[in-house]
Amino acid sequence: MHLDDKTKLISKTADDQRLDGRIAIVTGANTGLGKETTKQLARKGCRVIMACRSDHLGLVTREELLKNLEIRCDDLVCMTLDLGNLKSVRQFVDEFCANEAHLNYLINNAGVYSGQQTRIRTVDGFESHFGVNHLGHFLLTVLLLDKMKASAPARIINVTCEAYRYGKLDLEDPHLERKWSCFRAYAKSKTANLLFTIALGKRLAETGVSAYAYNPGIILNKTDIMRNMEKHKANILKCLIKIWFYNKMGTVSQGAKGVIYCCTEPRLAEDSGSYYSSTGCQLHPKPHATDQEVAEGLWRHSEELTGLKTKSIRRK
Repeated sequence: MHLDDKTKLISKTADDQRLDGRIAIVTGANTGLGKETTKQLARKGCRVIMACRSDHLGLVTREELLKNLEIRCDDLVCMTLDLGNLKSVRQFVDEFCANEAHLNYLINNAGVYSGQQTRIRTVDGFESHFGVNHLGHFLLTVLLLDKMKASAPARIINVTCEAYRYGKLDLEDPHLERKWSCFRAYAKSKTANLLFTIALGKRLAETGVSAYAYNPGIILNKTDIMRNMEKHKANILKCLIKIWFYNKMGTVSQGAKGVIYCCTEPRLAEDSGSYYSSTGCQLHPKPHATDQEVAEGLWRHSEELTGLKTKSIRRK
């Protein structure tokens, strides 16, 4: 199938399918890809939990979407989630599980690119890119797995990007204590997203829950990460040059349709742990992002850093 035909197929699938009665969590739902994904899910009848670090920005976005969409107010819910604070992650999960009957889609979309020349740490002391882009989502996902298994079939989408190509993970130095740069830290966090997806897919075999890594391509407008990069032109130039030839230029709307495709396309059911583009093509990551031993090591390390015990997750 020609690439353009695949894009049209994804668009048609995303436009036609109804998701009434389904519940989704979208992290970073107040801006960029998260906002557009929230909008498209809500249009299909899905109840969307907008997981946002800022209460104010989340509520402003919710009001904007309600004004422009013909949906029930109850089907668009704002909840506070700071992925850079493990206590906030646990509080979010407790509140969600107490109030929601099930969870069909978990879309781990939020991410940071600090654009700074000096290291920034999370509340818990982790390097910010690794802490937010990986550890926060790791804890969120694992704490929600029982709810998702009880709601099966269900899917987890981990948004990453081709910057991972320049971020080979060193488990002896995941926070880049020895040699830090903003782009390197960001790239390594994106590798962590891919390795996490592989380990997650393995653990979720035969549970009815699937996990996918997703690359929306370069979306040059309306994303906080791109705006942050633009403040630091040397960094944005370096980033774009490095990943330019590995991405499809796209719009935020097409990026969101790709997310929904990964959430709903039946043909993907047997490919848990795989990596997809916004056109529905399966991508094949470089060896450093598919190493099973490193993926398992990252999982164990992440458990230790988050204080997590995962007895209920099936291991193979």
